[in-house]
Amino acid sequence: MTHRFEYLRGPAKADNLRVTKLETPNLTAEALYANQAKLAFDDTPGSYVVGTAPANSVLEYAVVKITTNFNSTLDLGNASNASAYIANASFTKTAGMAKYDINVPFATATAIKLAVGAATTTGAGTIWLVWRLLA
Repeated sequence: MTHRFEYLRGPAKADNLRVTKLETPNLTAEALYANQAKLAFDDTPGSYVVGTAPANSVLEYAVVKITTNFNSTLDLGNASNASAYIANASFTKTAGMAKYDINVPFATATAIKLAVGAATTTGAGTIWLVWRLLA
Protein backbone atom coordinates (compact mmCIF):
# COMPACT_ATOMS: atom_id res chain seq x y z
CA MET A 1 0.00 0.00 0.00
CA THR A 2 1.28 3.45 -0.88
CA HIS A 3 0.92 6.31 1.60
CA ARG A 4 0.95 9.90 0.44
CA PHE A 5 2.21 12.74 2.59
CA GLU A 6 0.93 16.19 1.73
CA TYR A 7 3.92 17.77 3.44
CA LEU A 8 6.48 17.22 6.18
CA ARG A 9 7.69 20.15 8.25
CA GLY A 10 11.29 19.83 9.31
CA PRO A 11 13.17 16.57 9.59
CA ALA A 12 10.74 13.71 10.03
CA LYS A 13 10.69 9.99 9.48
CA ALA A 14 7.94 7.68 8.33
CA ASP A 15 7.57 4.70 10.67
CA ASN A 16 4.96 2.45 9.10
CA LEU A 17 1.84 4.63 9.23
CA ARG A 18 3.09 6.94 11.95
CA VAL A 19 5.09 10.10 11.26
CA THR A 20 7.36 11.25 14.06
CA LYS A 21 8.60 14.82 14.04
CA LEU A 22 12.13 15.28 15.33
CA GLU A 23 12.85 18.41 17.33
CA THR A 24 15.37 20.60 15.52
CA PRO A 25 16.25 23.85 17.25
CA ASN A 26 17.10 26.79 15.02
CA LEU A 27 18.57 30.20 15.67
CA THR A 28 15.26 31.72 16.73
CA ALA A 29 14.44 28.85 19.09
CA GLU A 30 15.10 28.91 22.81
CA ALA A 31 17.15 25.67 22.68
CA LEU A 32 20.26 25.94 20.52
CA TYR A 33 22.72 23.45 19.07
CA ALA A 34 26.08 23.02 20.83
CA ASN A 35 27.75 25.18 18.15
CA GLN A 36 25.48 28.19 18.72
CA ALA A 37 25.21 30.98 21.26
CA LYS A 38 22.55 33.63 21.82
CA LEU A 39 22.41 36.86 23.80
CA ALA A 40 19.52 39.29 24.21
CA PHE A 41 20.88 42.76 24.95
CA ASP A 42 19.59 46.26 25.57
CA ASP A 43 20.88 49.80 26.08
CA THR A 44 22.80 48.96 29.26
CA PRO A 45 26.45 49.89 28.55
CA GLY A 46 29.07 47.21 29.11
CA SER A 47 30.82 44.19 27.66
CA TYR A 48 28.82 40.95 27.54
CA VAL A 49 29.99 37.43 26.70
CA VAL A 50 27.76 36.08 23.93
CA GLY A 51 29.41 32.65 23.96
CA THR A 52 32.73 30.86 23.93
CA ALA A 53 34.00 29.37 20.69
CA PRO A 54 35.85 26.16 21.56
CA ALA A 55 39.48 25.43 20.73
CA ASN A 56 40.11 24.33 17.14
CA SER A 57 36.95 25.94 15.79
CA VAL A 58 35.93 28.64 13.31
CA LEU A 59 33.49 31.40 14.19
CA GLU A 60 31.47 31.32 10.96
CA TYR A 61 28.90 34.06 11.32
CA ALA A 62 26.75 36.23 13.53
CA VAL A 63 23.10 37.13 13.07
CA VAL A 64 21.92 40.33 14.71
CA LYS A 65 18.28 41.31 15.19
CA ILE A 66 17.73 44.88 16.35
CA THR A 67 14.25 45.44 17.78
CA THR A 68 14.77 49.01 19.05
CA ASN A 69 17.20 51.38 17.28
CA PHE A 70 20.56 51.94 19.01
CA ASN A 71 21.85 55.48 19.45
CA SER A 72 25.48 54.64 20.26
CA THR A 73 28.19 52.07 19.52
CA LEU A 74 28.14 48.28 19.23
CA ASP A 75 31.23 46.11 18.70
CA LEU A 76 31.80 42.37 18.56
CA GLY A 77 35.21 41.14 19.61
CA ASN A 78 37.21 39.34 22.29
CA ALA A 79 39.10 40.19 25.49
CA SER A 80 42.05 41.77 23.69
CA ASN A 81 40.22 43.59 20.84
CA ALA A 82 36.64 44.80 21.36
CA SER A 83 36.00 45.18 17.63
CA ALA A 84 37.96 42.19 16.33
CA TYR A 85 35.01 40.62 14.46
CA ILE A 86 32.45 43.39 13.79
CA ALA A 87 33.48 47.01 14.22
CA ASN A 88 30.99 49.69 15.21
CA ALA A 89 30.98 51.22 11.72
CA SER A 90 29.80 47.89 10.23
CA PHE A 91 27.13 47.12 12.84
CA THR A 92 23.50 47.69 11.85
CA LYS A 93 21.88 49.77 14.57
CA THR A 94 18.40 50.25 13.09
CA ALA A 95 15.49 47.83 13.53
CA GLY A 96 15.88 44.73 11.39
CA MET A 97 18.14 41.69 10.94
CA ALA A 98 21.60 41.31 9.45
CA LYS A 99 24.02 38.43 8.94
CA TYR A 100 27.76 39.00 9.29
CA ASP A 101 30.20 36.47 7.80
CA ILE A 102 33.16 36.28 10.18
CA ASN A 103 35.15 33.08 9.42
CA VAL A 104 37.83 33.50 12.09
CA PRO A 105 39.66 30.36 13.35
CA PHE A 106 40.57 29.80 17.00
CA ALA A 107 43.39 27.58 18.28
CA THR A 108 42.22 28.04 21.89
CA ALA A 109 38.79 28.56 23.41
CA THR A 110 37.82 32.23 23.00
CA ALA A 111 35.06 34.22 24.66
CA ILE A 112 33.19 36.32 22.09
CA LYS A 113 32.02 39.62 23.58
CA LEU A 114 29.46 42.22 22.57
CA ALA A 115 30.38 45.74 23.70
CA VAL A 116 27.52 48.23 24.15
CA GLY A 117 28.86 51.79 24.14
CA ALA A 118 28.93 53.94 27.29
CA ALA A 119 26.77 56.67 25.71
CA THR A 120 23.95 54.27 24.78
CA THR A 121 20.53 55.35 26.05
CA THR A 122 18.20 53.46 23.68
CA GLY A 123 18.34 50.12 21.92
CA ALA A 124 17.52 46.44 22.19
CA GLY A 125 18.23 43.31 20.20
CA THR A 126 19.47 39.75 20.04
CA ILE A 127 22.69 38.30 18.63
CA TRP A 128 23.32 34.69 17.63
CA LEU A 129 26.75 33.18 16.91
CA VAL A 130 27.47 30.01 14.93
CA TRP A 131 30.82 28.21 14.87
CA ARG A 132 32.09 24.86 13.62
CA LEU A 133 34.77 22.56 14.88
CA LEU A 134 37.81 21.91 12.74
CA ALA A 135 38.61 18.29 11.99
